[in-house]
Amino acid sequence: MSIKDIKMENSKRKSSIKRDQILKVAGQLFMEHGFNAVTMDAIAEAAPVSKPTLYNHFENKPALFFAVMEARADSLFRAIENEIKPDQPIEKTLTNIGHSFLDVVLRPEGVRMYRVMVAESGQFPELGKIFYESGPRRISALISSYLRKEHESGRLNVPHPDMSANFYLNMIKGNGHMQCLMSLKEKIPPKDRAEVIDYAVSIFLKGHRPNAG
Repeated sequence: MSIKDIKMENSKRKSSIKRDQILKVAGQLFMEHGFNAVTMDAIAEAAPVSKPTLYNHFENKPALFFAVMEARADSLFRAIENEIKPDQPIEKTLTNIGHSFLDVVLRPEGVRMYRVMVAESGQFPELGKIFYESGPRRISALISSYLRKEHESGRLNVPHPDMSANFYLNMIKGNGHMQCLMSLKEKIPPKDRAEVIDYAVSIFLKGHRPNAG
């Protein structure tokens, strides 16, 4: 590798570090103050990076917000993707997906970001779309793809995989997520999560076995 190549690699590495730094700070500010109250100037100051550097990475605040949402969704997407194994029993796969999903959406930062979206999406509908496309829709599509393959293999009867994926996610999110959103609970104990997931898996499989209905 030439000196020029080494310099280019170092430059790319530094740029990636700065981008991650901006995303982390921006995410914290959005959670604490909401989308509308946070300015690009405030993000640049808190990062800290120059404004030209900030705008070099992100064209505007909505683009930065999308990147924050996408980065947060990536960890959940990878966690769920890792649970989908071709030869694994369906019950185990659905159970593991449930735990990975709740581990993320019930985290304090996940709950706070959800509150921000509910508060801001009325005034800024585009934010709601960004949040939905980068997070819920992406995760649902991954699970839908898994269910479609199980349907095609004959192991499950899932004629409407998109609907069934959303049905499953909403079952396990359910009341616990609502309680955290409303500050009725700070967290849901692991035992309670496991009970909800096991029950949801049981109901889901009863309705989607090849001989069901």
